[in-house]
Amino acid sequence: MFYARIKDGVAVEVVDLGKFHPDDIYHPDLAQDFVVAHDAVKPGDVYDGRAFSSPPTIEPTQGELRQIKQALIEEINAAAEAERKRYITAGEGQAMTYTEKLAQARAFLAATEPNAADYPMIANEVGITASTASGVASAVIDAYTAWVAIGAAIEKIRMQTNMAITEAADADAARAVRNTVVWPSAS
Repeated sequence: MFYARIKDGVAVEVVDLGKFHPDDIYHPDLAQDFVVAHDAVKPGDVYDGRAFSSPPTIEPTQGELRQIKQALIEEINAAAEAERKRYITAGEGQAMTYTEKLAQARAFLAATEPNAADYPMIANEVGITASTASGVASAVIDAYTAWVAIGAAIEKIRMQTNMAITEAADADAARAVRNTVVWPSAS
């Protein structure tokens, strides 16, 4: 048999005493706080002397809701960045390196008779990324093309999620949006 210990009209504890009564187990001062309950009653439920009900929901103010939504958007933005880092090396200097390497790879492949020495980002990877400057340039372009696909997919989910959080009617709906995010994977 289930019993709930009631304090100030709220179930603070719910126990299954089986065949026992609270008087059989607890000190009389504590036993008097127990009432018969059912297995669906949980701590925090409200007791009006006859029946149990869920506690009232306290909705945040508009200002609090904006703060909750902003915090959720920041979580999504951080999660998107973490996803991106699965495919690229983080850092401003590394981003500049990728940008320059891509520019040099495109220029190298577009040139009719390129001199590898004119493209140091490409030349420095010969023997590491590929055996020729042309192979390095092609590998850089291929990596960039793969990045664009996954980067665009991550960005789409980030933007859609942020918009859905912003438009959510309440904090629970905003949290539900955050909790359903599934990031893409490179295939």
